Amino acid sequence: MLNRKRLRKKLAKAKSDPAEAFRFLLSLLRGKLFVCTTKMTAAEVQIGESLRLRSGIRIRGPGKVILGNNVTADLSFLRTPSIITHTREACVTIGDGTYLGGTRISCVTRVTIGKEGLFGSTTIIDSDIIPTRRMRIDSHWIEQHAAPVEIGDHFWAGTNAFILKGSKIGNECVLGAGATVYDKIIPDRSLLIGNPARKIGVTR
Repeated sequence: MLNRKRLRKKLAKAKSDPAEAFRFLLSLLRGKLFVCTTKMTAAEVQIGESLRLRSGIRIRGPGKVILGNNVTADLSFLRTPSIITHTREACVTIGDGTYLGGTRISCVTRVTIGKEGLFGSTTIIDSDIIPTRRMRIDSHWIEQHAAPVEIGDHFWAGTNAFILKGSKIGNECVLGAGATVYDKIIPDRSLLIGNPARKIGVTR
């Protein structure tokens, strides 16, 4: 019964805005094609149901990438979302329902994003510098220069925000445009602005 109600709502919405319905279906089709291609070429990439690609998404590197259900990738300021892993041990996990708008992720160790996040042209880096192919990344380098990044559920990041090495951000936080978080633990429901980011209030 519940599924029928949802289907009726979706059909009504599609009739009221056919162009948006077409774009939605096209994004699902792109997602299906990407999943099929990725299964054949990238064993370390796991993708959940209903991936929506309103643009492309670039996934490179030897590490593991896990995209949850109903993830959306979209352009933002002409930036295509990209996820790069630099070691075999690296792991990027994107929670269900998350929107990646031009988001760029560089991972040496671990980047974890909770469910239903909303990211503009956000940059996430879990190391002091982004490694190049010529660099030797051993356990000593990782200990000195990298630390996991963890972002909670229902997180929102404004345009050109940066989330850097060692950051742990709680649930329902908002990071303002241009703000930077580096090696900090941020409690749930924090409203953050500035560089470095500082808490100026709560989200609810």
